[in-house]
Amino acid sequence: MKIIYVEFKKIRVTDISIREGVISLEIIYANEKDKEISRETRIEDPRKEAEKIFNELKKMETSVHQEFNGEKFLDNYVNIVIKEEDAVIDKLTDFLRTAKDKITEIKSLKDSTGFIDKINALKLMKLEF
Repeated sequence: MKIIYVEFKKIRVTDISIREGVISLEIIYANEKDKEISRETRIEDPRKEAEKIFNELKKMETSVHQEFNGEKFLDNYVNIVIKEEDAVIDKLTDFLRTAKDKITEIKSLKDSTGFIDKINALKLMKLEF
């Protein structure tokens, strides 16, 4: 059994589509060295989306660390341990909830006053763990 330790470093918004309600995220994490993944997401339920991001990262790291000798996986069980897992999910949920609220606020604007500023504020969102 392999145990892989992962630490979330930062998440930030890289792009948005207000019309579709989709944001692009850059997630930086470390296990031995810093790694980066990008993903687009539509935030309907921030908690479920945070858990989905978490599970996708775990699944990706598991597949990266499994060893295959051409016939079978040599080490079938890879345990991904995320530093402060519950706190990370809570912070990620709050981050996504804030992004969703900002998107809703932008969509509900009646005039263009402050539109660009609100878009830029959303694009500048980031969270460091």
